[in-house]
Amino acid sequence: MPFSHRLEPKKSGNHEIDFFHVPYGILGGDWLAERELPDGRQVVVVADVTGKGIPAAMVVQCVQSLWAASLAEPQFDADKWLQSLNQALCTLGRTQGTHSVSMGVMVLAGSHCTYFSAGHVPMYFARDIHDHRSIVPINARGSVLGLDPLVTFQPEIIALPVGEPYILMLGTDGILDWQTRRSGRAVQRIIRGALDEGMSAIAKHPVSDDKIMIIIRAA
Repeated sequence: MPFSHRLEPKKSGNHEIDFFHVPYGILGGDWLAERELPDGRQVVVVADVTGKGIPAAMVVQCVQSLWAASLAEPQFDADKWLQSLNQALCTLGRTQGTHSVSMGVMVLAGSHCTYFSAGHVPMYFARDIHDHRSIVPINARGSVLGLDPLVTFQPEIIALPVGEPYILMLGTDGILDWQTRRSGRAVQRIIRGALDEGMSAIAKHPVSDDKIMIIIRAA
């Protein structure tokens, strides 16, 4: 059975961040990362690699390498980083075969959140997790990485309530599958299950795929 883990919650500014990851196999194709910038902004990244096994693991390694290189820079330009990652994956594809990656990048800056999507599923925003009607999908536009050297991204920016509770959630399609995304109630169950039951709620979600979910709560 694949090893699943819930990383320790992280406190950053006025946010508390919970990380959940349940790989489907030994060599999973999902990946997550986060960092806090010197100016206090928080960057959260979730990636979903097409395919499984060794080819997918090679692509994840490429993503990890470029992420590690970016950590040496005091600032982070999401568009620029996605462009450089796309070029690296296209170069890799010429020798190892085409492998695409969908990716979501969330940048929190106190009063607002910017969501970049490279062909990724929506991010979700909720003012009250006990009311499914308050759960809103945040759809940004952008190209899947690794298929074409020319890619574009149109991020979505949302204002965050000041002094009020709210939740942001970002995941891969192992959690946010098409059927789940159709229903605010289903998204609500996933978030509440993770917060109440922990990893078991993620592991039992009936989708045969890697599962990653990140929940950010206003502290």
